[in-house]
Amino acid sequence: MSKTLLLDQYMGNLDSGMLEGLMPAELEFTEAEIGRVKSLTLKRVRQPKRARAGKRRVALLIAAVVGMMAAAAAGAANLAGEELFGRYFGGGLQPGWLEKMCSTSQASARADGYQVDLLGVMGSRYGVNLIFDLTAPEGAVLSDTVRFESSQLLLEGQGGFSAGWRVAQIADDDPSDNKARFLLIADTDQKLTGREMTLQLERLQQTSETPKSGGYTESVLSDGEWVLTFPLDYQDTARTIFVGEKVVWKGEKVTLRTVELSPVGLWLNFGPSISSLWEGQPAPPVGEGAAEIEQASPILHMADGSLLTIEEISLMSGESRNFSRFSAGWNFGVLVDITQVESIEVMGVKIPVG
Repeated sequence: MSKTLLLDQYMGNLDSGMLEGLMPAELEFTEAEIGRVKSLTLKRVRQPKRARAGKRRVALLIAAVVGMMAAAAAGAANLAGEELFGRYFGGGLQPGWLEKMCSTSQASARADGYQVDLLGVMGSRYGVNLIFDLTAPEGAVLSDTVRFESSQLLLEGQGGFSAGWRVAQIADDDPSDNKARFLLIADTDQKLTGREMTLQLERLQQTSETPKSGGYTESVLSDGEWVLTFPLDYQDTARTIFVGEKVVWKGEKVTLRTVELSPVGLWLNFGPSISSLWEGQPAPPVGEGAAEIEQASPILHMADGSLLTIEEISLMSGESRNFSRFSAGWNFGVLVDITQVESIEVMGVKIPVG
């Protein structure tokens, strides 16, 4: 049998089954995309007055076209992540910063006809933000009062870990369709960049208003479980500022060791609750090496002279403690251009950001 074939006939028989083994497992081709593969491959192999090509060459060209389409799809996914988080968190960052902070990770899970799709991941050293969609069966309408009764975050190799998080429903494109969109904000004292995370969601509920009584009732839409695993493959954009100042935090004698600032959060890392530098000594008065305040309210001093009060721009805050150290963190609800932060004021101490 001839090693060549009529190219038009071969390409005419191309379908999704023939693309198996040539395309990434996660990339599913539509009929339009299969047509695009045919078109691009034909364009590359055709020569004037010749419509024949070896099977091996055609297969290699198909593989090359599929590879280009996969790369383009990955780029589009990342761009979608940038646009997605920019929509909810605002813009204002230097070019390229949001792209670094967003991951191309995608994951899906399905139970009882309800599907959860991870749309985007945006994070920093100690915090991560997830946006995911819930899709109900066709014909159903998901109101703005659906929620998951239980959520859990796990890290590869250690399962549960010390962290705080919250899940909130946010506005989607059409409130009358069968989709609902959620934002998960998480904060921890562990470095997250480059690790693998698992999100577990359980028991979907919906709250409805009772017309006669004016009260509310909760109904269970599904007792299912949705498990999504994905890499945190965004870049760490946080800056570490070394401080070493002795302070009093909520009545405790501590040393503020470092401040870590990123466009999506601020973390204060303290030394021991009873520091060896302080042991047996009275706390120095304000102005002599320590600042005392009932509750820290960090302030960002911007290059244009404006001030950003952390409590006003944060969506969530928390503390993490152990015997040797503890930390306090805030997750921002807006993106902050940290290249424009001149100093951070913490408990009366102004820390230059050089």
